[in-house]
Amino acid sequence: MKATIIIPTFDHCELIQFPIESILRQTHQDFELFIIGDGAPEKTEQIVAKYEKQDSRVKYFKHSKGPRLGEAYRHPILQQATGDFVCYLADDDLYLENHLEVIAKELTNVDFTHSLPVKILPEGSIYVWQIDLSQKWYQDLLLRGTNRIPLGMGAHRMDLYQKLPFGWRTTPVGIPTDLYMWQQILNYQNVCVSSLFEPTVLHFASLDRRESSPAERFKELESYFQLIQIPSELAKLKTNISQAQQEIGYQFEIEITEYSRNLEQKLSEYIQVSKREENHLLEVITELKLHLAKQDLEIRERETSLEHYVIVNKQEENRLLDVIAELKSHLVKQDLEIIESESNWQQKLNDYITASNQEENHLLGVISELKNHLEKQDLEIKEIESSWKQKLNDYITASKREENHLLGVITELKNHLATQDLELARLRTIHKAEQKND
Repeated sequence: MKATIIIPTFDHCELIQFPIESILRQTHQDFELFIIGDGAPEKTEQIVAKYEKQDSRVKYFKHSKGPRLGEAYRHPILQQATGDFVCYLADDDLYLENHLEVIAKELTNVDFTHSLPVKILPEGSIYVWQIDLSQKWYQDLLLRGTNRIPLGMGAHRMDLYQKLPFGWRTTPVGIPTDLYMWQQILNYQNVCVSSLFEPTVLHFASLDRRESSPAERFKELESYFQLIQIPSELAKLKTNISQAQQEIGYQFEIEITEYSRNLEQKLSEYIQVSKREENHLLEVITELKLHLAKQDLEIRERETSLEHYVIVNKQEENRLLDVIAELKSHLVKQDLEIIESESNWQQKLNDYITASNQEENHLLGVISELKNHLEKQDLEIKEIESSWKQKLNDYITASKREENHLLGVITELKNHLATQDLELARLRTIHKAEQKND
């Protein structure tokens, strides 16, 4: 089976080489490694680029910083993956060399599984989460919001992921992002899940190391990376994990015993409260019975009254039926009168329509005669107009000739007057001369 491994990374550029190296050293070598940068710095890209050149199975996907831990970026990348199952690893955790081998074997039988949840504390002690998904109580624990499976421990088949309603998506605030995915898987119908009790992943929680400097974190992860490569040291580490697991198991038995005692105490208190509540309910039921008995008596009295009312109403009903019969008879007579009246009015209407048609035909004849008379008058008017136009043209022509003649006469008169004016002026001059001589 081929594995698809997802490493999401944000700000651990100084540590990411160790998880990558722990993957490359796996006994199960059929895998592809997708490193998803969620606003990671350029140095992360430079470090991963060296591995991309050395090994074609390593691919880097660069993204700007997304909501939460950038989990929404994982879904489209898994859509193009070719693995049969999917594993995850935080950018500051380590795989033991047999992780993929153990997971691949288990996922031939189940849809989802996880390795033993192991956390390395800053002072070097080991913490193991107690969980067994074969028991419904633990499944309910996760579904209620308590996460005991860190990201690097969980794994699932690819065909299961493709059936999920959503896949990886932005997680609501207040819920761990890995738990949000595990809950989606556990809620899937008929999913087959299991828990492995073999340690194959070391988890170095960032929340436990908020006071640690980058150099301190680098030194810690480097030392554990070197340690797991030494068989004797790895055997000691696994022994310490086994002891921590036993201690956690013993503590868990104590917790379960205490939980059982508390549960028994609460159950006893609940039974006592229920008994008191039962007595109270019995009293209420007795009161209700008495109240119902009274209501039964009232109902019977009302039924008797109602029967009398029904008899009276029956008589009234018969009287109303007689009245209705009389009304129907009267209405039938009125209908006959209306029908007869309608017949008379229909005849009158037909006579009126006939007379109107005759009058209309007469009017149409008169209109036709008027049209013919008007057409004759139009012709006469046109002839008169034509005659008057000709006479007017002749008059205008004669007037024009007469005007020209008059203009000639006027010109002659003007010339004669001018000649007379000259003669009169001459005579006046002669007369003045004669007066002077006298």
